[in-house]
Amino acid sequence: MSLLFGLLVGIFLVILLMPTREAQGAISYVQKVAGYAQDHGFSTLSVTIPVTAAVTAGNSIIISTAWAYSGSGVAFTCSDDAGNSYSTDVSSYSSGALVYTVICSAHNVIALGTSNNITVTTTDPGGNATGAAISVYEFSGLLPASPLDQISSAFGPSGTPAAVSSGDTAMTTQANELLFGAFGADDDSSPVFTTGGSYTLLESVRFGGGLPTHFSTEYRTVSTTGAYRADGSLSDVDWGWSAVIATYKAAPDITLSGTLYSDEGTTPASGQTVRLVVEGASVGTDITDINGDYSITTTINPANIWYIPLLVYVDDSTVDATTVTAMDSTINSATISDLDLYADRLIIRLDTGGASLDTGDMSNAKDSYSDSDILYSISWPDLTVTGANTELYVASGHSFTPSGNVTTTHMKILGTLTAGSNTFTVSGNWEYTNGTFDYGTSTVDFTGSGTISVDLSNWWIKRFYNVNAAAIGQTTTILASRGIVVQNILTLGTGTLAGGDLILGRNGGTPLVTAGATLSNSQFKYTPWTNPVNITSTDYPDLWIASGSPGSDIEFTLLGDISCNNLLLMGNGNNKSTLNTANNSITCNQLQIGDSLNNRHGKLLLNNSMLTVNGNVDIYPNTGDTNEIDAGSATINVGGNWTNNDTFTAGTSTVTMDGNTDQNITSFGNSFNNLVLNNTGPADIILNDTLDINSDLTITSGTLDTTSTNNYNITVLGNLDQSSTTSELEANASTITVTGDFSADGTFDNTNYNNASVELIGSGTLSYENLAPATAAGRGFKNLTVGQPGQTTTLTPSLTFNVKEVLAVGSGTLTSTGSASIYLSGANPLNLDLDATISIRNLKFFGNGPAQTFPPLNNGYDTHIFLAGHNTSVIQTSDITLNAGKNLYLSGDTFANRAVNYNTNGYKLNVGGRIRVGWFGNGTASKTLDISDSTVTVGENFEILAGTNNLISTSSTVILNGTGAQAVTMNGKAMDVLTLNNTSVAGVTFNDAFTANSVSNTLPNNTKTLTFAAGQDFTVNNAFNLQGTNGQLINFVSSSPGTHWNFVLNNGAAKTINYVNVSWSDASGSGSTHTPILPTNSINGGNNIEWFGANISINKTNTLISDPVNGTGAGRKHIPGAIVEYAITTTNSGDSSPDANSITITDPIDGNVEYDVSSISFTAYNSGLIGTITYSHNDTPTIYNYSPVGSYDPNVASIKITTSGAFNHTDTPDPRFT
Repeated sequence: MSLLFGLLVGIFLVILLMPTREAQGAISYVQKVAGYAQDHGFSTLSVTIPVTAAVTAGNSIIISTAWAYSGSGVAFTCSDDAGNSYSTDVSSYSSGALVYTVICSAHNVIALGTSNNITVTTTDPGGNATGAAISVYEFSGLLPASPLDQISSAFGPSGTPAAVSSGDTAMTTQANELLFGAFGADDDSSPVFTTGGSYTLLESVRFGGGLPTHFSTEYRTVSTTGAYRADGSLSDVDWGWSAVIATYKAAPDITLSGTLYSDEGTTPASGQTVRLVVEGASVGTDITDINGDYSITTTINPANIWYIPLLVYVDDSTVDATTVTAMDSTINSATISDLDLYADRLIIRLDTGGASLDTGDMSNAKDSYSDSDILYSISWPDLTVTGANTELYVASGHSFTPSGNVTTTHMKILGTLTAGSNTFTVSGNWEYTNGTFDYGTSTVDFTGSGTISVDLSNWWIKRFYNVNAAAIGQTTTILASRGIVVQNILTLGTGTLAGGDLILGRNGGTPLVTAGATLSNSQFKYTPWTNPVNITSTDYPDLWIASGSPGSDIEFTLLGDISCNNLLLMGNGNNKSTLNTANNSITCNQLQIGDSLNNRHGKLLLNNSMLTVNGNVDIYPNTGDTNEIDAGSATINVGGNWTNNDTFTAGTSTVTMDGNTDQNITSFGNSFNNLVLNNTGPADIILNDTLDINSDLTITSGTLDTTSTNNYNITVLGNLDQSSTTSELEANASTITVTGDFSADGTFDNTNYNNASVELIGSGTLSYENLAPATAAGRGFKNLTVGQPGQTTTLTPSLTFNVKEVLAVGSGTLTSTGSASIYLSGANPLNLDLDATISIRNLKFFGNGPAQTFPPLNNGYDTHIFLAGHNTSVIQTSDITLNAGKNLYLSGDTFANRAVNYNTNGYKLNVGGRIRVGWFGNGTASKTLDISDSTVTVGENFEILAGTNNLISTSSTVILNGTGAQAVTMNGKAMDVLTLNNTSVAGVTFNDAFTANSVSNTLPNNTKTLTFAAGQDFTVNNAFNLQGTNGQLINFVSSSPGTHWNFVLNNGAAKTINYVNVSWSDASGSGSTHTPILPTNSINGGNNIEWFGANISINKTNTLISDPVNGTGAGRKHIPGAIVEYAITTTNSGDSSPDANSITITDPIDGNVEYDVSSISFTAYNSGLIGTITYSHNDTPTIYNYSPVGSYDPNVASIKITTSGAFNHTDTPDPRFT
């Protein structure tokens, strides 16, 4: 071959005819697209040739070139004006023939038309280009992307013939491939090319010129892997040759089969058309047989044999079903045998062996293919599942990762759904039973009514991130006995959330937002790992406030009022959940704090909230930490049991038990502040341990029962108010301690407290005006403690009750504003601090057996004392004082048939009021006052009333020291010593007969008046010592002036009576040694007998009858010869008679007088005497034995009147004689 320089005219010669176009198969030659073969100028570096046959999009273009060039190192590139991308696959240079042989290719091409051009370009390392042959071919069935597998190239010398070969490639990587060979040689001898075995000749071309060149191409397809070469022979080569081969991978054949079901894998659907779409192209159909089975086999030309996105769907049928996947044609013999379809389901799966199908895969599968029977559409990057009842179904063992948002009617996850940050809009059901939902930061928006189904076991680990549910007018139902977990935010509309549990796992912030949805599901549970967490205000079902971390304490805060069915407050593991109400209210049916079985802890901070629990409150015991309600100033209402086995901090709260069936209270030693019992059954509120109240206990309805078995104690630091008429306190044998007021006015049963001990340790009021009839033996207490140091216990005005054993009064005060009475039934019924003050109306001893003791008080008793029971006996243990106006009654409580006995036991008894033994009306049982060896001081009346009443006064002294009128009534009973020290003007009145051994008064005298019962004896046996003072006499008067009172001072009695004024007294019954009584420095007030003795007075009067001068006429005078008549009258104005026969009257006669003895007379009047007159003629007579002579005897010098008999006294007028 010679090298000619200069411009030559190229000659293009086609040696062989091109092969005809083949039908499209696995790998198919389609057509020649363009060609070029000619000599050209030395400087030509680029050749552009027109497309002569249109190229189908997606197919492959292979360009082969033989380029004559006088130098090595040339690089080739191929291109077209449609923008397809070409690769230079292989190049070989023959320095002998001065020719390059090159193969370029482009795959999955953009369609070319006849208006398009293809260009081959070279570089210029410094040689000369003389011509080129270019052949462009279209093939189908090759992989759309990176189909080039192996290459090889070789060059050789001249020969006749010359065997040409590219040399062997490396082993191909897949079975089905296209082998494309190209050969360049000199054309000096016009060689003929013969293909190698099994190859098909495409064409042989040549051009002349300075470097005449021959160019041939061939191809073959293989179905097994191997090391392949392109070969053949040239009949005559003068200078040399070059050969190249490139192998290209075929697009796969795939077989897809499965079953169409009219449901989810149970009922086959026959006679339906199933269509296969691969990368947006429908590539085959089949009709399901009687078993619902279909099978489609087709060859495809994917962009990547390892990734073939495709879908199958039911076409033009009443059954709607779609399954979408991507497959790898290099695995599983390019076969999917279980590509099932379920009616109304879009099944997502992945068959590449890769990680997950995504929205891009689904878009690639469908591409621009359009059919409404396909159950999805994509508006990038969002997926919409179509069909009114279609379920997006992630198949078991498969994964789906949507690239954007997803909208579907229903969702079922049996495989894995990786949500990312997308939103899933679901108008129907969500089934998440056996698969995995990788929630990411996604949102699931339940816009319609539907059910959420999660795996029955371990459902709590299958979570959502954000969930919107309970849309307006819709119901979102969580499958019963299961639940869901929302890891971030649950947003609810105004619809309904029903069914199973819901767990909120957001860490911090507010995990629930609601527009007012109705929550009828089984439970809400907050389980964050970090705090603080806000609890949204709404009406919850069961609400469990827990935590997600076993080791972290979590704090929760209410954003508003909440209500719920059961409220559980307890952490996870050994941590604590604390709920702060922030002054918002809680209403629930049950409240549980902590969990002893799982060692979970909880704390409720109530602040100033209202907590209403319609059922039970349970604070569980725990170890490692406390379970607690910190009540603050809250109001707590409980309709069931209160069971505290750990910690309740009462603060200033009020707890109200307001159920209508029996309720139990277990307080575990923790106090309540205010406790209100308002059981409207009414039913029992039963204590299970002691009850402590820091403030008030109020019972408005129902019965508080301390239990007869355990007799639990109650301590109230404020008031105990059981005043409601629908309330009771069944106190049993408990001890009830109250610091403030105690009111049991509402009690139905007047024995409720009879076995209880009540201790009132502060200042307060005791009220027990119960509804049942009050009897002394009924309403009361076993023991009562009141009036503690510095404190005052006040009984309500008309209160009456019984203390069965001991009334204890400290150094404080027991008082009453009215007629309160306390019955005392115990043997030693009073346990008193000596400095106690008892200032109530009545204390009534009500024993019925051994003597009841009566202890002293330093300040005395400001109460009336009654002996009220049957056979009540009271004995003093020391000196006793009843203060001013306070009485001692031995009355039997007005019952005539009750025997009572009071024994001073030798101690002093000071009664500021009266002492009354018996009651009005004759008693039939003995009532005895035994004051033996005692001094009894009485400030008012001393009364032994009629009946079988008795006074034992041996060696005793009774002192009457009142400041007002006092009276003594004895009814035949006698005193030993009576001392009078009454300071009033009215003094002392003895209402009936009185007998004492001694009667005295104290000096200086205070007593003004003693009034004695008219017609009754006042008898003194041993001593009568009454002394007034000068200017202050003691008045002895009759209770009925005009009727004497009888003073009997027996013989032998000592008598000192001084400065008295006595009237209407008859002392004639006194011993003869004492009559008359003859008080000293005293006044006879009149009408006395035998008091002051006889008082004899003589009165001598005369009357002038006549004188010698004037006769009996006027002007008569005492002159000699006058006649004078005179009378001597003797009067006894005293209160006793002188000795009988002891009255004698003598009268001397003046010597100038002649005495007329003829007219002397003796008139006894009322004197009771007989008079005898005798005469004497001596001026100083010693005897009277003269007998007068005549009428006027001048010798009569004296007369003597001698009386016989007793001179009367006490008459009107005074007894006298003349």
